[in-house]
Amino acid sequence: ALRAAAPGDVVLAPRNATYYVTGGIAASNLYNVTLRIDANLCLDADIAAWPLVDEPRSANGTARHAPWLLVQNASRFAVTGVGAVDGRGRRWWDAAITGSVPHLGENRPDMLVINASTDVLVGDGLSLRNSPHFHLHFYSCHRVVVRHMDIDVDRFAQRRIKARAHAERLTRAGLLNSSAAFDLTSRLYGLVA
Repeated sequence: ALRAAAPGDVVLAPRNATYYVTGGIAASNLYNVTLRIDANLCLDADIAAWPLVDEPRSANGTARHAPWLLVQNASRFAVTGVGAVDGRGRRWWDAAITGSVPHLGENRPDMLVINASTDVLVGDGLSLRNSPHFHLHFYSCHRVVVRHMDIDVDRFAQRRIKARAHAERLTRAGLLNSSAAFDLTSRLYGLVA
């Protein structure tokens, strides 16, 4: 549904539901689209079932696991909602630490990757939990706002690998948790009339 979204569309995962999903969801060239997650999404913890992507290859030359969601070349794109995405990362963390899956370390999937996009909003009540790797990864983006969201990690289970958001080549990015910023950024993204 996200790949087919037209300008002004809201793709909705509705409340009071739990969905089990695998990674490899990719969408590009979206304009003025909102992905609203009000449900609980549980990512597949089966490492063998997770899709691989050939490019970009990791530093050790092995294929990487695809992110759960990859959005590229989007403008005025938002990921919001009052739901949660649970990466169910414990199996991934354990395999990376013990070496039971060769070359897994940095090849674990990121949860949400946004690449080469402008005017991006993430948050507004959304929760991200226990990503196998990075929860958020922004690359070559301009005007990104992350606000009013929770990123949680079961630190005991994760042991020595830290939860983090990763940003490369960002311009005019902001991490906001203030209601004063809401009106300005809501108009910017067309979320409020």
